[in-house]
Amino acid sequence: MTTSQPSTTELAAQGQLFVELLATEDDAVDARVLDAAAELIGEYGEHVVTMTDIGERSGVGRATIFRRFGSKQTVIDRMLQRELRKFVVDLINASAECETRSDVLTELLVQAVSFARTNPVVRHLVASEPERLVQFARSEESASMLIARALILGLVKRFEGPSTAANDMEHVADVVAHLAIGYALVPNSSIDLTDEDHLRRIIRAILSGL
Repeated sequence: MTTSQPSTTELAAQGQLFVELLATEDDAVDARVLDAAAELIGEYGEHVVTMTDIGERSGVGRATIFRRFGSKQTVIDRMLQRELRKFVVDLINASAECETRSDVLTELLVQAVSFARTNPVVRHLVASEPERLVQFARSEESASMLIARALILGLVKRFEGPSTAANDMEHVADVVAHLAIGYALVPNSSIDLTDEDHLRRIIRAILSGL
């Protein structure tokens, strides 16, 4: 049985919805738990950290954490979503003043590389447990690639014009999503990724024809 893929219009609509959903905030108790989980996993890694550790760091009782989240895996998944939310919010702010579609895509790649390099959780997972990120990226359940393409299309939707080919933009979104994930997982590069202005110039030159 073949599963039909969403159209570009549907993906763009999903991307806008995804942006709006990520803009929501966790309540104060959940935020303390998720912030503690992010700090601990950024320091020690996912496999070492326990629910007891998270409770002690957050100041929230272990029983309360289990009642609210159910399992350590749920805490980790919610924590990753929270870290992703931070990235998306930063990306939205960075792209708000972009004047062209290529400018938005440039900022997305620059912000993605910066996020992977500076976020403690992602940095630790890339260095010590990259298989966790690979698993997340390839999971059909998380649909991370579909979500990434939808997010990109949602961000560039305002630049669509009569000459915009729907399939072309979906393919561009797919390439940009793979590039962002690739640089996150394999940060070794001939480009100095710590120099955002230089990186931005290189990416903008490549994307200037879009």
